[in-house]
Amino acid sequence: MNETLNFPLITRQFYMEPLALEEGAMMACHLYLWPRITGQVKDMEPMAAAGAKDPNDVKYSGAYAHMRRQVAGPRYEGYAIADENYYWSVTGKPGVAVIPVNGMLMKGAGPFAEACMGVVNPDRVSHALGQAMAAKEIKQIVLDIGSPGGRVTYIPEMAAQIKAAAATRGKTVWAFTDTHIASAATWMASQANEIITTPSASVGSIGTYLAFLNPKVAMQMQGYQLELFKKGTHKALGLPGQDLTQADRAYLQDGVDKINAQFVAAVKAGRPRVSEEAVTDAKMYDGPEAVKQGLSDGIASSWEDFIGML
Repeated sequence: MNETLNFPLITRQFYMEPLALEEGAMMACHLYLWPRITGQVKDMEPMAAAGAKDPNDVKYSGAYAHMRRQVAGPRYEGYAIADENYYWSVTGKPGVAVIPVNGMLMKGAGPFAEACMGVVNPDRVSHALGQAMAAKEIKQIVLDIGSPGGRVTYIPEMAAQIKAAAATRGKTVWAFTDTHIASAATWMASQANEIITTPSASVGSIGTYLAFLNPKVAMQMQGYQLELFKKGTHKALGLPGQDLTQADRAYLQDGVDKINAQFVAAVKAGRPRVSEEAVTDAKMYDGPEAVKQGLSDGIASSWEDFIGML
């Protein structure tokens, strides 16, 4: 793959826009991105040579035989598309469509990021859901989720699409996880008809934040000082070396507050039994506790057990 990392885009999306992303994932991304954004590391395509599995290669066998499909996409045989559906079907259950949602949610992510950096573009999920809704033979749609959340852009729209699908007569939307459904992924999953988890899986992290990092001191130590000429109250907000003003802080906090209000309202609408603790404390809850907190509807011992329920 020759896709080059778009650092200006990544910087804006990750450091200057509200995130609904589990904190451990945020730190992992930061530790990888920051040295590259600041020029301490020069590898532009560090994993391109790693032989990462093509996200469209869904014919798992051999050492991958134990895996479910990880990415929503068409099925290939060689270089030809054998099945244009982005969802996959369960053997013996032709009325069930499974849509994988695995990885950090990031609107606009390209094939390289999806294949090598553990992200999923919600456009894939949206397309797969549209196909499943249009297929008359499909009666049950399963969102097979393993996601820490991510960028909030397009998550409200994705959640609304899931809500509309769940309200469609003759269709049932399930959200399932045997790993985790966190933050923005919880926003999406909350709109399904039912949420099922394994006992050790976790659900939650309802909250929004924006982490601003100012390398001003590091720049000064290297002999750099920013001289800025601008017009516009918030112009150049976030520019390396520029301190945030109180007006800047109020502006950023207002954006976080508004997004989080949408998040909480959507969860409460989709999960009427959800506890106040779950929507305010940003905690993750294991399977049994998620049921208690109103974030999940039931427990399955495994994926096979869940599929047997359908």
